[in-house]
Amino acid sequence: MLVALLTVVAGGCTGSSPSRSAAPTAPPSPAVPWLLAPGCGIEEAHFNGQWYWAVEPLPDGNDSYPVGWDNTVRAGTMRVISADHLEFADRYGYRLRFRLRTGATAPHQICA
Repeated sequence: MLVALLTVVAGGCTGSSPSRSAAPTAPPSPAVPWLLAPGCGIEEAHFNGQWYWAVEPLPDGNDSYPVGWDNTVRAGTMRVISADHLEFADRYGYRLRFRLRTGATAPHQICA
């Protein structure tokens, strides 16, 4: 499994007035191959050592997946789109966004 390097940079101003740092940002990263397993729904992702919540979770079963999805691994790409957001995309045009779970060290729920 490939992962992207998450880089955080801060900007600042210089001059006679006190400097202020800009909010941390991360430039969009190149997309890397990614397998998404919706077996128990899609609620979170583990990427580059960090945990993320799905912005719009996909619940498990009950015919609630997007058209064309089933209970199998979905091939696509994952990329960093900001300092605290990721985006998964597949060849069918589906896009799923994830936001950082600050301080998380394990999955929220373990699928049995």
